[in-house]
Amino acid sequence: MPMVNEKDTSQRSGITVRRMTSKRLNKLALNYCKKYIVSSKRLSEYLLKRVYLEEKDSDKKKILSEEIQKITNRMIEFGLVNDYEAASAKLRCNLKSGYAPAMAVSFAAKRACVDLELVEDILPEAIRDSFQKPCNDCIEEDIDDVLLARLALKRRRRGPFRVSGRSVNTDKRDIGWLQRRGYTFDIIRKAMELSD
Repeated sequence: MPMVNEKDTSQRSGITVRRMTSKRLNKLALNYCKKYIVSSKRLSEYLLKRVYLEEKDSDKKKILSEEIQKITNRMIEFGLVNDYEAASAKLRCNLKSGYAPAMAVSFAAKRACVDLELVEDILPEAIRDSFQKPCNDCIEEDIDDVLLARLALKRRRRGPFRVSGRSVNTDKRDIGWLQRRGYTFDIIRKAMELSD
C-alpha cells in the first residue's frame, strides 16, 4: 500500500485543491480589504503569507510574489487600501482600550504596519476623535495623560470608579493595570487620587 502524505488532502479524500493564481490573489485581496481597514504593507504581507502557505512550486511562488505589488497598487487606486485610515483606526482602538499615548502609538504602528512618524502625526486628531466630550467639566484642549488615565479607569470601573469599593489590594491591581498600559507612576498617582 503506497504511503499517503497527510497534508495532501487531494489524494486521501478526493478533494480538489484550489491552485493559487493571480485571479485568486485578486479575490483574496478584495475580500480582505472589504473585511478590514488595511495598509498597503499589511495587505502585501497577508497575500505573501497566503502564497507561501498554499503554493508548493517555488517558481510559481516567485511569479505570484512579484504580482502582489501590482495587486496592492490596484487596491490603493480603488481606495480600498489607505495607510492613514489604517493607522488612525488602530490608534483610536488602542487609546480607547486605555493605553498611554506613547504606547498606543507604538502598538498602532506595529499592528497597522506603517511608519511610527505617521502615527505620531495622527495622535492629536485621534485623541480628539476618541474623546470628544470626555467629561462635563473638561474643555477639549486640556486632554492630557492624567485625564486619559482617569478615562481608562472610569471605562473599566477601576480605581476611584470601582463600584465594589476600594482597598489596598484593589489599588495595587489597578496601579499595575495602568503601568502595563504605559502610564508613569506620577500620572497613576494623580489619576487614582492617591496621597503622597
